[in-house]
Amino acid sequence: MSSSKKDFVYSQNDYLNNYIQFADTKSAVFITVNGVLMGFLYTQFKDTLPFELEKSRHLVLLVSIVLLLVAYVFLFLVIFPRRSYRNGNGIVFWEDVATYKDAESYKIKVSEISQDSFEEVMIEQNYYLAKTATKKYKNLHWSFIFSIASYISVVIFSILNILQ
Repeated sequence: MSSSKKDFVYSQNDYLNNYIQFADTKSAVFITVNGVLMGFLYTQFKDTLPFELEKSRHLVLLVSIVLLLVAYVFLFLVIFPRRSYRNGNGIVFWEDVATYKDAESYKIKVSEISQDSFEEVMIEQNYYLAKTATKKYKNLHWSFIFSIASYISVVIFSILNILQ
């Protein structure tokens, strides 16, 4: 593999890892913000007891809570994606590395791989990282949609609360 292709493979690996970390960071920020909002909604829910769905503000409050809970599901899917493409004898993913009997077995496996084969492994790694990033960003996208819908619902609830 030429030097420029090798550089591309390794820079692509860094790029994908950074994007995955960025998705996790965004998710953590939204989990925190949504947690504060959930605390507010919980307080409002307690204050509206007994809960009457016939009242529009109670219904909007319930919708806000449900939307926020759905957003949480997607946010946790960002942080904990399921990888179904693990084979158990790889040299890159930490779960695969941990399947080796000991550090020496792993070291032997890595040292037996030729440079060209190693670069092929890194290319495969980039593919799997891209799949992981795609899954994370899809879930992050949906978490944003449900979070924003919940925020809008909370604003409507607050306006109804002021008017009543």
